[in-house]
Amino acid sequence: MSLPLRRSGRVALLLLTITLALPDAATALQLSTDLDTASATLAQQAQTKAPSSAQALVAGDSHLALSENLSTTTEAESQQVVAAAMELVGTPYRYGQNSSDAVDCSAMVQRAFESIGLELPRSSLEMLSSGRPVNTQNLVAGDVLIYRWGRRQLHATLYLGNDTIIHASPEAGRVIVTHLDARWHRRLVAARRVL
Repeated sequence: MSLPLRRSGRVALLLLTITLALPDAATALQLSTDLDTASATLAQQAQTKAPSSAQALVAGDSHLALSENLSTTTEAESQQVVAAAMELVGTPYRYGQNSSDAVDCSAMVQRAFESIGLELPRSSLEMLSSGRPVNTQNLVAGDVLIYRWGRRQLHATLYLGNDTIIHASPEAGRVIVTHLDARWHRRLVAARRVL
């Protein structure tokens, strides 16, 4: 019995590992159902006031506590990715470069994720298949946004929140923070969630 793999890769691997250790398919199915229920509960409680991990454990809802801890971990990783990218602001842009002297757009994104031990593909085209697609209405800091750049090129950026991105800009010649406007929205090719 396999669990639905709607979660990030590491969470799915954790769930698969737990499932393989369970004595039978019925137990695995129950765990899957419990985790789906906990996810729905988290979404519902996010609109009101969700309990802390400690409150969830005291209440006996270990799945809720596990989900919240995983969410907190992902948020902390997102913050670390964003911080690593922000350290590159002002770094010169140079196509095909990934060094201390200069980066291109995909190298900037790749280096930001390396700060948490995740290795992303080197090119913007390959990044189109990284992570999972995300609706632009649900973007969070750390999402990778890929844009059309010119006629035949793609441009990888990192979403910071509040309709802003950080990217190694060929136009500016360096890594900059940019507010998204209609021009950017028209050129969006993909939004990917890696964490």
